[in-house]
Amino acid sequence: MSTMTREQATQAWRNENDQGNGFAPDDEAVSDVVRAYVADGATLLFDRTTTDEIAVIRTEDGRVIGIGGGADGGSAWGCFLETPPHA
Repeated sequence: MSTMTREQATQAWRNENDQGNGFAPDDEAVSDVVRAYVADGATLLFDRTTTDEIAVIRTEDGRVIGIGGGADGGSAWGCFLETPPHA
């Protein structure tokens, strides 16, 4: 289970993003991406409540993913923040 704070998760996402790591999810809007992950069984750890924040989810297989995007909530971009040891 992730013990990352929101601030640590945001910094990890920025570091991954700055290194060119990450992926564009199937949906464009951050809220739609989060909704789709949760519908597939992921757990929402932190929601994106302001444009400066990222949403953080944990997938069923234990991966922790940060999902950020543009100020308008679009241009969703995901970065793996934690990977479970067995992955």
